Amino acid sequence: MASVEPDYLQQHLDTMPLSANATLDDVVARNRRHLERYQNRAWAERYVDQVTKMRDAEAALSDGQSLSEAVAHQLYRLMAYKDEYEVARLYTQSDFLEEIKATFSGDYQLTFHLAPPLIGGRKDAQGRPVKRRFGPWMLKAMGALAKMRGLRNTALDPFRFSADRKLDRALLADYEQLIDELVARLDGTNHGTALALAKLPEEIRGFGPVREAAAEKANARREKLLTELRQGHSKTIAVEAA
Repeated sequence: MASVEPDYLQQHLDTMPLSANATLDDVVARNRRHLERYQNRAWAERYVDQVTKMRDAEAALSDGQSLSEAVAHQLYRLMAYKDEYEVARLYTQSDFLEEIKATFSGDYQLTFHLAPPLIGGRKDAQGRPVKRRFGPWMLKAMGALAKMRGLRNTALDPFRFSADRKLDRALLADYEQLIDELVARLDGTNHGTALALAKLPEEIRGFGPVREAAAEKANARREKLLTELRQGHSKTIAVEAA
């Protein structure tokens, strides 16, 4: 019996890995393709437009692309968050099943350990939902859910009111607002502060209460950095970000 945890998806995404010498164009192109599969073409173009805006602002000041690269990576993370539709898509519309067939032989059966938000249930000592075990029939349910990803963040989305999805939307909205402010304020003196701000989503990891706590901590640092950006105090931040 092959047992599958959702964390499997953290290491097995259906995006082609990039070489060590990949350019910013390579990163943007790869992410664009994935975001179109994730949601649709409009979602992918939204990503490209935001990165291009930051890239143009940075190019006007220097030959470097470190800020644009940070935005390209972090905005992608926030736009491709692993919600219920994406987990279902990755299990049923990626190379997952082919990898399982290549790894296991003989008579086996898949079981999934999940904590579906609409079902509810017990929580552990840290406030995280306790996972339940589901049989191979879950693949059919996931296949149907993956095809419904067009409902994501619409009035018909049954998951939109969960704490996790609210946090996902808030983090993305805040980051897009941040990009606008960085574009408007970027000059030759505050690049280090801008870079530190652009990289903040790196600090937000985990699931449930763990992710919420990380987001709260990152937000406190964001406010401090924004204050220094707006006041022109970039020297200490540049050192801190180095």
